[in-house]
Amino acid sequence: MPSKKEIRKQMIQSLNQVSDEDISNWTKKIHQTLFQNKTWVESQIIGVTLSRGREVETRLIIEQAWKLGKKVAIPKCYPEQKQMVFYQIDDFNSLEEVYFGLKEPIPARTNEIVKDQINLLIVPGVCFTIDGYRIGYGGGYYDRFLENFNAETLSLLFECQLVDDLPREQHDIAVRQLLTEKRTIFCYE
Repeated sequence: MPSKKEIRKQMIQSLNQVSDEDISNWTKKIHQTLFQNKTWVESQIIGVTLSRGREVETRLIIEQAWKLGKKVAIPKCYPEQKQMVFYQIDDFNSLEEVYFGLKEPIPARTNEIVKDQINLLIVPGVCFTIDGYRIGYGGGYYDRFLENFNAETLSLLFECQLVDDLPREQHDIAVRQLLTEKRTIFCYE
């Protein structure tokens, strides 16, 4: 089996071949599915990253959460500790560009949201198996954060990001739901 790094590279290359029109259409379908999802409807504090590149767009998800009176928590990565801390943002002006075009909250302008306060964590990734395992962007931040995380987790992805199998390590943690442009998959360990 290819390494996680090789699989990640291949999937990113494949996603770059998908037309902007398809990405846009699929994203709209995924948003519609998410906004009707029971977990989304019932959650008051949503943890989510700001999308970039060929990911399912999350800016509209954040705006919808605000319209519904939900709190939005965005992660900030601390590479020295290899940890991620979530901060509540109330507008996009509370963000700064850090590296590789990634936007993170400015701690001085935001309030920390501790892990136990988050009702729904939208977990990013590059590719996924049908049972909820994923390959992310290689930092391991989400796998560490998901340890002892007891609230709901889901990932937003395009159907083409599903793969039959992935190399797994002991620390890998599956998400509970996958939402694509075609279906919702409930994953159980």
